[in-house]
Amino acid sequence: MPDKRRIVVWYDAATKVCRVSPPWAIGAGGDRIVWFNRTGQPIHVHVNAGVCEPVTDPIEIDIKDGGHQHAQIAQNASGSSLSYRIFCNRTMSPAVGNSDPEIIVE
Repeated sequence: MPDKRRIVVWYDAATKVCRVSPPWAIGAGGDRIVWFNRTGQPIHVHVNAGVCEPVTDPIEIDIKDGGHQHAQIAQNASGSSLSYRIFCNRTMSPAVGNSDPEIIVE
């Protein structure tokens, strides 16, 4: 399955925050979302239940610096826009985009 959306989390030294770029992932059931960590320290990704496989459980992913991990959008995920969270160990706070990161299911 090809990666539908690649998300990079990086540390912005000028503003001293971790950023998510792009701040959204657009995909359909079965597509993969891949998060890349470029912050200098580990990050933790949390996606609420109902978005990714397994659909009944929230997704919790720890990614070491320089690493990447993926999740698959559930085949039966409803078409909507759902926020998710990335905690950045480098700043001990959530990573930010233009707003909270979102997964948009087509």
